[in-house]
Amino acid sequence: MKYTAHQFLTLLFIIACIAWTFHEPYAPGRASQAVPANAAFYSRHVDFAGRWQTLMGNPAIHGAIVAAGMEEKKLKDLVADSSTAQWVDKLASDESVIAWVPAMGHHRKPAWLITSWIGGRGQQLRYLLAIAKPRKFHPRKPYRGRKIWKIDLGEKPGKPSLSVSIAEGLLIGCYSEDPFAIHAAIDSLDGLEPDLGDRPQGALNQLNTWAGDARDHGFLKLPSATFPQPGFFRVDQVSKRHLSGSMQAAWLHTDHPAFTPEHGIDQTRTLLGDIPLGVMMVPTDLLAELCSFKLLSSKAQKYGTLLNHIPSKNITLALLGDEFKGNMKDIGIPSLVLAVKLRSVEQGPKFAEACIETMNGLHKLDLRSERVTGHARPVFALQGAGDEVYSYFRGDDRAGYVLLDDMIVIGSHLGPLRRLADRYDTPVAEFEARQGRWLPELFLHHNNGFLWMDAAKGSKAVREAIAANKLRLLFDDPIEHRQTIKKWERTGKWLKQVEPVETIRLWHRMDEGNNQIRFSLGVPPHS
Repeated sequence: MKYTAHQFLTLLFIIACIAWTFHEPYAPGRASQAVPANAAFYSRHVDFAGRWQTLMGNPAIHGAIVAAGMEEKKLKDLVADSSTAQWVDKLASDESVIAWVPAMGHHRKPAWLITSWIGGRGQQLRYLLAIAKPRKFHPRKPYRGRKIWKIDLGEKPGKPSLSVSIAEGLLIGCYSEDPFAIHAAIDSLDGLEPDLGDRPQGALNQLNTWAGDARDHGFLKLPSATFPQPGFFRVDQVSKRHLSGSMQAAWLHTDHPAFTPEHGIDQTRTLLGDIPLGVMMVPTDLLAELCSFKLLSSKAQKYGTLLNHIPSKNITLALLGDEFKGNMKDIGIPSLVLAVKLRSVEQGPKFAEACIETMNGLHKLDLRSERVTGHARPVFALQGAGDEVYSYFRGDDRAGYVLLDDMIVIGSHLGPLRRLADRYDTPVAEFEARQGRWLPELFLHHNNGFLWMDAAKGSKAVREAIAANKLRLLFDDPIEHRQTIKKWERTGKWLKQVEPVETIRLWHRMDEGNNQIRFSLGVPPHS
């Protein structure tokens, strides 16, 4: 069959029309334009579909989703479901955005927004919804020429619902108590209301400059005048066992130099060696600024005044377990020690008494220190002399402190503290001062703050202590303690999600007036 030139041109025109119908040229940044300017949380992801299995299999991401409220079995089933992977491939292959808006739409209700660039697949999806009419997609009244569907999630009346719309290659999903909140996203997309990119010096512009080509990045705005600037985050590397990246915020103004051995770290390394389940080193002036925040209680602010007596550049807090764990009413729990380097050997007793006076004044206690015999180093127990619960603690269950030359070490439990003091002057301590698992990365990023935690052992130790205390409260008076029991149960469930991460590392430093925190969660590929 031969075609005339007219018929051939007509056929080409029809093919071009069909191709045009399903074609939508990629517009980078389009997914962000539907997010209102007052969004408090924003997270952008490129090629989410191509990394779906890796992202969902990462212990840190998996644990965060479960901790946020999703049942672990449902999450595992979702990831294993092949049809889910197909939908993710269709709807999140290019650019996707997740945002939380605290007040959205006419009724100013909070809402979660999910936007994703789907290009020409948007037309296909529109036709599919119009022709097939899936059972759980219910058409709603169009808005500004855009069709909207409500997705039946089996929610109860009055609970948040999910609405979706498709607009020029962009899929918009809105989860809110206000079923019309999605209208605000459409208005932002059409330029009728400000979106994230409308302000030249806005958070989105600053974020894009800082994050560069990171495929996963975002920001968080806190609802407080204390934190006027948003905090940025980006993920630089992600695998099934590791997640690393950076965070930046201008919330604090302390400009403290990086760690050096002269900051008392050599003594701390000898004290702790390879014992800790977790170690945190915080610059003293940074901690002082944190304690001054109006968001904190007046007690926390008054504790901050103690820092004025400390010349040390850093304060070290360690979580101990195994043979260095403590006891509370015959229940084994991890112990905490706080190490502070002072101006001189003579300042130790004065600083200790200042701490005791502050605790007595703030908590209406009557604590007194008493020297414990049998140790080469000065070891002191804190004994309660009043009617408070602490006054019934005896022996090694009490808190205490030890003076190690010009360093004072305060412990939550006297028993582990005594063992640390006796160990301090031994060859074992000197050897382990260079062998601790947390030590190799202490100076890694020219940092002035550091956190390391054995997530598996540390989380398990704390959960065991929570379980033991919960059992004690159940036998004591389950009705009176029900709120405490519930809080501990939630904390235990959250900590369980931390265990598979294996190792947590954070490095803090100041960079051009901004706080920079590098994070590494899990086992790096080179380990």
